[in-house]
Amino acid sequence: MSRVGLARCVFAILALALAVCPVARGQQPADATLTLSVAGGQTQFHVGEIIPLELSFSTSAVRTYWLTNPCFTPDVFRVSPPANGPLHRLNEVLPALGYGGDCIGSQSYLGNEPQVVGEDLNDWVALSKPGQYSVRVTSHRLQHQLGTKEESVELRSNAVDVQIVEADPGWQAGALASATDVLSDPNSTDTQKRSAVRALRFLDSPGSVSELVRLFSISGEPGIDSTDITDGLLASSDPRLVLQDLEAGLTAPDTAITGPYIQVLARARLLAQDGPLLPDTAEGTNGQNAWVARAERRWKRVREIEDSLYSQATRLVPLKAGFAQAETVRAVVGWTPTDSGESAPPLGLSGDAIGQAFLRLPAREEAGLLEYHWDRMRAPEMVWALEGVLGHRQLPDPQLRDIALRRLYELDPEDGAAAIMSEIQWPHVDAGGSTVSIQTLGLLPDKTLPQLDTLLANRLVAKDDGTFFLDAQLIGRYAAKAVLPQVKAVYERAAGKWACSIEDGLLTYFLRTDPDFAVERLQLDADPCMSDAFQLAVRMGLWPRIEPGIMAKLNGTNSWVSQQAAGVLSTFGDAKAEEALWERLREFHRQWAKAAGDFEGGPGESLELSDAEGLQTALTFGITHAQGWLLDDSQMAQLENLAIGQSKSAVASWRWKSPLNLQVSLGGGRFNASIGAIYAATDLSLLCAKLAQFPPGTSIQVTGSGPPDQLARIIRTVEQAAERDGL
Repeated sequence: MSRVGLARCVFAILALALAVCPVARGQQPADATLTLSVAGGQTQFHVGEIIPLELSFSTSAVRTYWLTNPCFTPDVFRVSPPANGPLHRLNEVLPALGYGGDCIGSQSYLGNEPQVVGEDLNDWVALSKPGQYSVRVTSHRLQHQLGTKEESVELRSNAVDVQIVEADPGWQAGALASATDVLSDPNSTDTQKRSAVRALRFLDSPGSVSELVRLFSISGEPGIDSTDITDGLLASSDPRLVLQDLEAGLTAPDTAITGPYIQVLARARLLAQDGPLLPDTAEGTNGQNAWVARAERRWKRVREIEDSLYSQATRLVPLKAGFAQAETVRAVVGWTPTDSGESAPPLGLSGDAIGQAFLRLPAREEAGLLEYHWDRMRAPEMVWALEGVLGHRQLPDPQLRDIALRRLYELDPEDGAAAIMSEIQWPHVDAGGSTVSIQTLGLLPDKTLPQLDTLLANRLVAKDDGTFFLDAQLIGRYAAKAVLPQVKAVYERAAGKWACSIEDGLLTYFLRTDPDFAVERLQLDADPCMSDAFQLAVRMGLWPRIEPGIMAKLNGTNSWVSQQAAGVLSTFGDAKAEEALWERLREFHRQWAKAAGDFEGGPGESLELSDAEGLQTALTFGITHAQGWLLDDSQMAQLENLAIGQSKSAVASWRWKSPLNLQVSLGGGRFNASIGAIYAATDLSLLCAKLAQFPPGTSIQVTGSGPPDQLARIIRTVEQAAERDGL
């Protein structure tokens, strides 16, 4: 089960607990109501049929309440007579000892018109026996603004009655046929497919189990959600049938052995071998500790089973056909055994088999393999596979051409260089624009490409909307001085007003061809987003000429210009820049200290005050997040004293302490790192330079995401730097 799936399991279990345990009831507001109804007005359902409910929220006090749509439902369903939750079997297989996953909720004012939220009762309560049931819901979706705080409001609904009747074989066969017809119809929409898979999830019949197992072969396609498939199988009332069908699929030529397939099969085997994990009846800490120990042993056991299944899947690749073979190869390529350490072992598959399987996959899956599992796919035979990808006039995935070009250059520099040159000359337009990054097109060792000067300059002058951003960056990377007049004429049409990537590319070019002009422009147009140009200026020893002009902007009357200057000084500045930022903040404090009460936010804020708050944030952030210096505790205390209003709490949150939380991510050929909330870097050497500023004895905890082998090399470099600096 995915980490998000575990989270759903946790919240389902909590909801079930709330449904049977006494809940303290708050005072329900008189000006807000929750009305529960069955969507469509249906009142009779078969066992296993989806019961769609509608929660209608209304109020007579307009713009008083927020209606939230969080990641996990704050609704608790109560059914009389009581019934089990549908996920209770999932917790018997593997308890949710932890969970995670990204999620973005939403909220909106509750206005004149009622707002309706849909919920399927089956997600939270399993009515597996015929009978008459009464359903109520208690919701905490409503939020009430009280001063600066938001408080949850409890709303209790009316009761609705539903009748559950036996799921006779005829009805089950019809429901199964209806779902499979939708899934086999090429004209079905993603929404229709999703509804069909959910119907199969709760149907829980022999036919639906077999169909869910089959769907693993196409899970990942639009509308086919593997979470519904895995939950439906693991919560099945007949685990022996689930295990039987999954085991048979291992050797079936048309069944793909995917990652989710292996996860479910491992858990089904575990349940068959070890039985359910029942709650501990012993009271107190000892009982809880014993249950947690059993649960952890269970997690270890399921990982061992998964490893054996991945190893078996590698041997079964020759038995698979077509897309099923491609998906099976994709799964084993992405497998890292539990005890493998930093690097995954060789697959034992031929490069030809990997290349053929690769080309059968959807574009987004190809991109994922090239990005995160390249070290296990690197083989001479992948040259023709990558050239096959690059041969398409248009690609549906905007990242695929970029990463395929980069991998081809790594595997065969001669063919890769030719492909890069071709892409520079005749850029492909995927998804509405050029999708190959300057990082990839800039990989060639040539300092300049004079043979392309006229082509790039003419395209820049023509301002082709499809490639204009890219052309400006290509000129910054490769163009020679011969086209300086044409490039400068284009730039001066809107000097200082171009988009940041265009300014960055063109000013980088001017630094190489007309440094005096570039220095003048960098003083006038200081923006921290122009990182390539400023980094080149620093390497060329031009920073001392640029820094005074940026300091002057820091002290100017235009708040936005001062904010931009603060960002540049923080990112590229030295000790002089640090002192300039401190002095500007002291001046700001002297100017605004008597109006500190106005900095608490709220409606009706003046533009002057908004600009002031923006400047204070830029100054405090710049001082604390700089590349060139690190604040100690006394300096942080001084900064907190200078901060006004809500910025005080922000500054307090930027204090660092040992151990440092260093996060590293690799994606799209780019390196990103952050140290807690105080520092971010896109260059490994800059990160190591920053680490050297921390006092000896500081501990570092490193977490990372990205291709395992590349990530391991990055972490080794960090470890060596830390050891050198006594961290």
